[in-house]
Formats: sequence, structure tokens, C-alpha cells
Amino acid sequence: MMDERREVEVGDWVAALTQARAAGFTYFDWLTAVDQSDGDPAGVDVVAHLYAAGGPGALASLLVTMRLPASRCRA
Repeated sequence: MMDERREVEVGDWVAALTQARAAGFTYFDWLTAVDQSDGDPAGVDVVAHLYAAGGPGALASLLVTMRLPASRCRA
């Protein structure tokens, strides 16, 4: 199974997850953050992993990611 991946802007994070839920991605699997202080731009990637069950044997996976700029991160 291959994950679909959607990269969104910070201001679109909630709307993207709401849209995913409306599209059937109703199982929340995990949420994580990855330090990208050496990235361009520097910041933290926030990633949510969701599943949609379309029936027996039909499982779709979605990763929704955003880069939170370093200027908006607290130490």
C-alpha cells in the first residue's frame, strides 16, 4: 500500500484535515513532528497519518504534512 501525500501551508492545516475526513479518511493513526532546522526553509514538519476503509481489503492511507517555520516554533 502506498501513502498518498498532501503538503499544505500552515494556514490550510485544519481545512486540509477536515477535507480529508469528509473524503472518508476517518481513522486517525498518528501525529508527529520532525525537526527540519537544516531545511529550506528551516522549521518543523508536522505530519498526520490517516486511513480510509473502503471495504474488506480496501484501505487507503493519507499523509498530510506542513512545514511550520522556525520563526513560529517555541524552544
